[in-house]
Amino acid sequence: MIHSATRYAGFCIRIRAYFNTELSELAPGYLQAAAGYLERFSRLIGPYAYSDFHIVSSPAPVGLGYPNLTYVGRRVLPLPYMRGRSLTHEVLHSWVGKRCVCRSHLRQLV
Repeated sequence: MIHSATRYAGFCIRIRAYFNTELSELAPGYLQAAAGYLERFSRLIGPYAYSDFHIVSSPAPVGLGYPNLTYVGRRVLPLPYMRGRSLTHEVLHSWVGKRCVCRSHLRQLV
């Protein structure tokens, strides 16, 4: 099932969530959170370089971030920390690629 929203701080960026039907109720919250992170990092780092961002539920229990795309495991999506801390980290990959790491002294940045 595809959920999409086109909104973002005066720019037109399409944000889409490709979630399994049983997880579809989570999509609006993920779309809203991703829009907020895109806006935040655009202010802090520089303009977002893409016209869209995609959040895709994956059968594997992972979080993988790529420019304009993140794969998140179906079992991970409902976890309480995912939409906050982990999605922030995955969105940041759109700016810094694979140089985004989680270490205790860097957690405030991601």
